[in-house]
Amino acid sequence: MGRKKTLGELQLAEVRYRNFLERRDRHNADARAIREERDLLNRKKGEVRQEIVSLRSRRSLILSEVREHKASRNELQGRAKELILVKRKLRGDLKGGLEGELMRQQERMREMDTRQQTTSLTLEEEEKLLSDLRQVRDDVARLETIERDHGEVLQQVVEIDGSIDDLFQQAEAQHRLVLRKSEESQSIMEEIAEKEESHSLLTAEANRVHKAFVSVREKADHYHKKAMELREKLISIKRSRREEYEEGRKGMLEQKEAVKRALEDEEAVEKAVEEALSHLLKKGKLEL
Repeated sequence: MGRKKTLGELQLAEVRYRNFLERRDRHNADARAIREERDLLNRKKGEVRQEIVSLRSRRSLILSEVREHKASRNELQGRAKELILVKRKLRGDLKGGLEGELMRQQERMREMDTRQQTTSLTLEEEEKLLSDLRQVRDDVARLETIERDHGEVLQQVVEIDGSIDDLFQQAEAQHRLVLRKSEESQSIMEEIAEKEESHSLLTAEANRVHKAFVSVREKADHYHKKAMELREKLISIKRSRREEYEEGRKGMLEQKEAVKRALEDEEAVEKAVEEALSHLLKKGKLEL
């Protein structure tokens, strides 16, 4: 009765053991599939991160170019503005000083000529007028000479105007490069923002899948632990059954040996009796 109970317990334990193994293997298979999904997400996340690094490197280079173009533009504009100031000064000196003074002296000379020719003057007044007229004529001649020299200044102004235009054109070209590079930088920045959003989504999904992986692995480990515990129990039960079997077998062998010995003893007795009878018969001491 105890043996039947042990056999039933063993069968039940084996069923439960196989069930735990099946559950463990099923959860391990699920864990492998989830791990592959997680690893794929992590690879994609790494690729996106590398793209972001590459884009940031490109943008950094572009921003460096923008700074260089801005510096060139500002330098060219600064030089042009300096030339504008020089030009204004040259023109101011020419127009506000020399030209105005020459015109005033020429007008004064004409007035004095007209007065000398049309006005009745005393001898003393006429001598003074002629003296003043000579002075004015000398001033006009001097100013006219200076004016001719200022022709060179005018040529310088023209050349400066050309230089200013050239500088502003160069500055405008640099400014267009600044705008183009800035637009390119902004475009890359928008792309970086999209990549970072994608990276965040991949990270969140990878974390979610990793949590699912850990949960399934924990279940697999749980059933593995249960299976190993039950395996120890099965081993114990089988050991007990084997010990019982060995004890039973030993008892049977001992019983068989005892029976054999008993039979051997019985045969020996019978043989001894037969030998004794035969001896007696031979001596005539016994009649059948």
